[in-house]
Amino acid sequence: MALKTTVIEAGGKELGKKEIAIIKTSLQSCIDINQATADGNTLAISVLSYAVLEIENDRSKGEKVYKKIVIIDTDGKMYITGSPSFIENFSAIMEAMEGEDPDTWGIEIFQMPSNTYKGKNFITCKVV
Repeated sequence: MALKTTVIEAGGKELGKKEIAIIKTSLQSCIDINQATADGNTLAISVLSYAVLEIENDRSKGEKVYKKIVIIDTDGKMYITGSPSFIENFSAIMEAMEGEDPDTWGIEIFQMPSNTYKGKNFITCKVV
């Protein structure tokens, strides 16, 4: 086994087998949130659905098992990050906004300076 991807959490619009297959096989074509929010840039996304993935990668130079989140916006664009701070904050927002019409709200994603690691940033988000 070189790479195994498992959906461990999903939300928003229910994902069918086709959407799950697309997510699992299209990770390289997702917009990287880390890069998109570098240098003070922000992303505004209307969330259609999302999936938290557990990835087992025998070839990884670092951790062999890690999490990534893939977010699909209402335009069909897919975004990805493995940032634990983002995943935690995003999950809290999705729980709070459960049942709300996705056309009436969105999230803004941005980086903030870390208090723990000087000179480093972390990714977070807020409701807009």
